Amino acid sequence: ESPLHDRGLVHQGKVMDFFDKDVMLHFRREEEILFPALAKHLEGKVNPTQLLLREHDDWRQLYRRLKEAFAQLEAKGTENSEALSIEVQELNSRVEQLLREHIKKENESLLPLAQGLLSEAELEEISQKWRSLSA
Repeated sequence: ESPLHDRGLVHQGKVMDFFDKDVMLHFRREEEILFPALAKHLEGKVNPTQLLLREHDDWRQLYRRLKEAFAQLEAKGTENSEALSIEVQELNSRVEQLLREHIKKENESLLPLAQGLLSEAELEEISQKWRSLSA
């Protein structure tokens, strides 16, 4: 135990709080609001939301592993703290990389697709639902 280790745990906790609240809410909003709106326009066509949904699932699975490893690391008296620290760092990197790649796909593909397919009225309705849906 050291002050640096303790600060690392606090920081990691804040990052995970962001994931639990903001990222999970963002995924939920996409899955419940945006993706169904796009699906109406993409029936019988290639639907990129299926790939994004798989990425949501992959990210959640990886994040669950991170949470488990972090919970073990937080537990006092853990004899494998160095190995767990390394595992948490590696899982953090993978979670971050997957999230960055996912955001890039949203920005480069999903958002332009939505703007091209959805009417102004649909976009406004999505925007209102998006704001009203909270954790």
